[in-house]
Amino acid sequence: MRGLSLAEPGAYRAGVRWSGWSLVFGCLGTLGCVAGGCGASFGSGGSATGGGDDDLASCGGDPIACTAHGIEQKEQGKLGDAARTFRALCLKGDGHACVRQGSIVQSLKPEEAGDLETGRDVSASLMRRGCDLGSPNGCFLYASMFEYGHVFDPPWPSPGTPDERHEFFRRGCELAFPPSCFSLGQILHEGRGAMVDGAAARAAYERSCDADFQQACVSLSVLERELAGDGEDAELDARVRRLNEKACTLGGALGCANLAVLEHVAGGPRARIEGLLRQACDRGDASSCEAVKHWSGGEALSLELRAERPLVQEILDADE
Repeated sequence: MRGLSLAEPGAYRAGVRWSGWSLVFGCLGTLGCVAGGCGASFGSGGSATGGGDDDLASCGGDPIACTAHGIEQKEQGKLGDAARTFRALCLKGDGHACVRQGSIVQSLKPEEAGDLETGRDVSASLMRRGCDLGSPNGCFLYASMFEYGHVFDPPWPSPGTPDERHEFFRRGCELAFPPSCFSLGQILHEGRGAMVDGAAARAAYERSCDADFQQACVSLSVLERELAGDGEDAELDARVRRLNEKACTLGGALGCANLAVLEHVAGGPRARIEGLLRQACDRGDASSCEAVKHWSGGEALSLELRAERPLVQEILDADE
């Protein structure tokens, strides 16, 4: 796994397959940083060194102009200069600048770093700082480091406890950030880092699905089935169908695949089932691709309703 790369804050796309750590660490916007604290101690916030008004002189000190200047520097490959611009803005309390700084310094080369503090711990402290200052994105990013650190190359042993993962996803969810609500729902649904709590998982999934985060709609449909147990329930069946229809409409592969299963169980038109499987296949669901082959050849459909995987499974193809 390579270093972080930054997309614009607020650019997470509900319903779209995430690709690369840029959409985990970069797309998730507002991170705060107060004067005197954006440093290298994981979990404490650390301390900032260097930076200040001198790094903003070339853009006149105006926050909007300097943000644009930093973005331009980054696009031109001047990563050290960009990080210094964002550091100066971060020290003035610009949360977006803290995110951008953290993304760059995580993997900044020594020859570009100069007086900049670099490394994973520095990035983590920026994310933690943002969460403590009320940034939902900072909460999600910090929790994600706990939850997904093992996919780095080399692996990054998580200093976080299961309760901390739960806590930071919860804080992000309370601040209305859909990926945090989805991740919190998974933890409570599966018991990863917390006791299984179906009612709390449902509430978290619902909040995320209501915000059009399609993965949550899919997992909520599966949870609803599990909570209902055996037996027929027409109202539940209709709800499960609506949730997967929403996910499919929002661009999700698994929503379409689950709809195909529901159509098959209900004795729906063969062409409709095959069309849904092909949609899911085209969107990257390998199981649906296999199912299309067998279904087209006259074999039985063996798929079952499936919940979404953790977000880390969507982002293992890291950006170059």
